Amino acid sequence: MRTTNSFPFTLFLIVACQWNGAGRLPVARDPQANPQPKATAPAIALAVADVPPTTSATFTDADFARHVELLKTEIKKKVRNSDPRAYAAEFSFVIQRPFVVIGDETKQAVQQHAEGTVKWAVDRLKQDFFTKDPNGILDIWLFKDAASYEKHARLLFGDEPTTPYGYYSSTHKALIMNIETGGGTLVHEIVHPFMEANFPACPPWLNEGLGSLYEQCGDVDGHIHGFTNWRLPGLQKVIRQRPVRVRLADHCKIETPRNTTSCLPNSRSVRHNSLGDWGESRRIR
Repeated sequence: MRTTNSFPFTLFLIVACQWNGAGRLPVARDPQANPQPKATAPAIALAVADVPPTTSATFTDADFARHVELLKTEIKKKVRNSDPRAYAAEFSFVIQRPFVVIGDETKQAVQQHAEGTVKWAVDRLKQDFFTKDPNGILDIWLFKDAASYEKHARLLFGDEPTTPYGYYSSTHKALIMNIETGGGTLVHEIVHPFMEANFPACPPWLNEGLGSLYEQCGDVDGHIHGFTNWRLPGLQKVIRQRPVRVRLADHCKIETPRNTTSCLPNSRSVRHNSLGDWGESRRIR
């Protein structure tokens, strides 16, 4: 059996996430002069208040149950405020720590997504890369098709999606997905809240690159393994047209989701080719 070791990549994460855009490690500051924020209360995606403070490590079954009940209340309120005559979709709720998975498919279908994709990815990502759970109870919204995804992104979050697949909103503490397009983007987006919790200084190119690496993935010897995905041909074409070396950080000053998308092929290339067996490394010609 082949053995794999995540230590080199863990070391890479630590160094890369301390390095600032100017190419220097940040200067140590007086912790009293700039205190770090304390752990916050469980984050209800629809901005429910008055949740007792706790840390992600101490969430109880009661915390998750209360979170679900508050979500149900907020869904009804959002729908009623939008249109008193509007029909509130039937949502199923599955607690899959550290997330609550909500979907407008059947309870069985939502359960399958929660166990077969969310739990599968979380277990393997934590095994190899992350020691901390996200800083709050996060919600994963799985909408059954494009129409439901676009409708509920506007209705529940006030968002106009710029991607047909899904996205992570740190503001709403939610992953908002069109699950009809498959689970690849869901695994990608699961990476982001874990990066926030474990490597808060992580540069955008590495955050997006790691998420993109596992957008198409599988299990190899009990570990998550990133495979080549649909971005590679486009990246190869660009490299053939413009065979120049660039500083990736210069191209990842992310302001909007569109700019995020534009740097994904490059950032994924760095991750894909620096992981060896982890990333099925290949020379790009």
